Amino acid sequence: MNERARPLSKIVDYDRSPFGRDPAIVPLISGDGARAYYRVGYLACAQDTAADLRGRRGANASAMPVLFLFRHYVELALKDILAAAGAFAIELVDRKFGHDLDALWQEAGKVFDNFGCQPTEEHCSLITELIELDGRADAFRYALDKRDQRQFERIGSVNLDTLVRAIDSTSTLFERLLDKMEETETEMDEMITEAIARDPY
Repeated sequence: MNERARPLSKIVDYDRSPFGRDPAIVPLISGDGARAYYRVGYLACAQDTAADLRGRRGANASAMPVLFLFRHYVELALKDILAAAGAFAIELVDRKFGHDLDALWQEAGKVFDNFGCQPTEEHCSLITELIELDGRADAFRYALDKRDQRQFERIGSVNLDTLVRAIDSTSTLFERLLDKMEETETEMDEMITEAIARDPY
């Protein structure tokens, strides 16, 4: 049987372990504890796709997939920051803010202040531009909006060097803050454990 005639298997197999040595098999993960897996996955894909587009590797000639991946990473990172801060339970973050990047950015600003991890003017400018371009997560996905109008005022150009720097700079800020928050939580847990050990009553 030749390659074309062979029937396709299912994409997802729930009965096979994804943690073996076969490089053609990767995990499908969801649920509690999987948010970071999603976030860093979108980040890595945005970085790889931007680098490939900049180097003119592969068949893709569109900036839209890169912009969508980057914007979705930013949304997930901001939601994770709010959840890690204890400001909202993660399911409430998703319900309260939806895809509203502006509202997420405004709320996350309070967390940056609390952890002394301030975005630079450049970071603020980058997020503001993302909000203006695709504040509600449809402009990078669809050529027309719900009223069948074009998403952007006119044809423009995407500076891939700036986009690559934006992805790297923004992700460094967000991941550094998330790491700092995790360290703080671990320290607090250790202090509580020590306090209980000293005085269990």
